[in-house]
Amino acid sequence: QEIHGSEERISFEVILGEIDERLKQVLSGPDCERDRMIFWLYFRQGMSTKEIASLPAISLTTKGVGSVLERVKQCIRGQIIGPASHSENNEHEIKSKMPRELVMGLYGASE
Repeated sequence: QEIHGSEERISFEVILGEIDERLKQVLSGPDCERDRMIFWLYFRQGMSTKEIASLPAISLTTKGVGSVLERVKQCIRGQIIGPASHSENNEHEIKSKMPRELVMGLYGASE
């Protein structure tokens, strides 16, 4: 619903670029491009795991696509949120490198 060129839209596009760079860093092996494509088909294009699995270039079952998505989400979440650290009162803190609301909305992270 945001206007193209708005501050929110520009920020969103910058963050998506950051996520893509992180994907390129964390994914490796012969399937890294396929896994990156699965991630973006799901999150940017809104395709279901079943729809993605039906694509000839993917060569995975629906369950396999779901597994790839979970693995990639965990990697990206770790890259974006960073490791949890212990404070003096032993509560966990999250060191966020991106706006918490965006991470929660994009990945469904819970409070």
